[in-house]
Amino acid sequence: MGRRLSSKDRKRLLEAVLVDGQSVAAACRGFGVSRQTFYKWKKRFLEKKAASYKGKISLEAASVADKRKKVKRYHRQTPILVEKQIKKLVLADPRLSKYEISKKLAKKKIKISPSGVYKVLLRLGLSTFKKRRQFSWCMRENRLWARKMGTDLRKKLVKKVLKKGYSVSEACRQLGVSRPTFYKWLRRFEKYGESKRAFSYRYRRLPFYKNQASKRVERLIKNIVVADPRLSKYDIQKRLPRFFGKPVLEVHGVYNVLRRNDLNTYEKRALFAQS
Repeated sequence: MGRRLSSKDRKRLLEAVLVDGQSVAAACRGFGVSRQTFYKWKKRFLEKKAASYKGKISLEAASVADKRKKVKRYHRQTPILVEKQIKKLVLADPRLSKYEISKKLAKKKIKISPSGVYKVLLRLGLSTFKKRRQFSWCMRENRLWARKMGTDLRKKLVKKVLKKGYSVSEACRQLGVSRPTFYKWLRRFEKYGESKRAFSYRYRRLPFYKNQASKRVERLIKNIVVADPRLSKYDIQKRLPRFFGKPVLEVHGVYNVLRRNDLNTYEKRALFAQS
C-alpha cells in the first residue's frame, strides 16, 4: 500500500503536473500514488475554482485534504420509530432527563438505555434542557400560529405586496410567515379572489389511490403483524383470505401496505407489535 501524502505533498503533485507540465504518469510514479487518486484531487481542486492570474495557477486555495464520508444511518442505530417517541416525550415535557425518558419508554415496552437516549438527543440537537425547551416552544407556537392567523391577516399580507408595494421578504418578515406560504396564499387569492375560501386553514388529506388495498385488508395485515412480527411479506400474503381462488392481495401489495404504515422491516414490526 502506498504512503499517505500530506496536503503539502498533494499540492506539490498538482503543481508538478499543472504548472511544471510533467506527465501524469511520471508525477504519480514519483509521489507513489495512482492516477485515479491524482484525478480525484485534481477534480477537487478545480471544483474549488482556484485563482488563475497571468497564466500562473495558485494552489494555495486548493482543498486537497481528506474528506470524511458521512453515513446517514449506522449499523444498529436507534430505529426511527423510537426517535419519534423520544421527540414526543420531549415535546410534551422538555424537563425530562435522559433517565426519565428511558423509564417512560420502558413502560411502553421500548428498551433503550439512558446512554442511547442521550445519543438520540445529541443527534437531534436536543442534548440540553435549554434546547429541548426551545424546541418544544417553537413546535407549539408554529402549530398555534398556523391556526390563529386568521383570514384577515392573511389577506392583509397579500395586499401589502400587491397594492402597497412591499417586497415579499419584508412583508413576510413582519408577519412571521415563510415565502412559500405567502405564494401559496397568493395562488389561492388569484384563483378565488377575496373570499374566505382563499385564506381559510385547510387540513391535509391523504389521497386514496386506485387499486389500493382497502382499510379492512390493512387492518387484517396489521393484526397478522401483531400476532407474529417475524413473518415476511410472503408469509403474510399466504395468510390472507382468498377470493374466487385468488388472494385478495399480492406480495407486492402486502409490501406496499407495510411500507405505507412504516412496517417494512422486522425491527419496526417488532416495535409495533410491542406497542
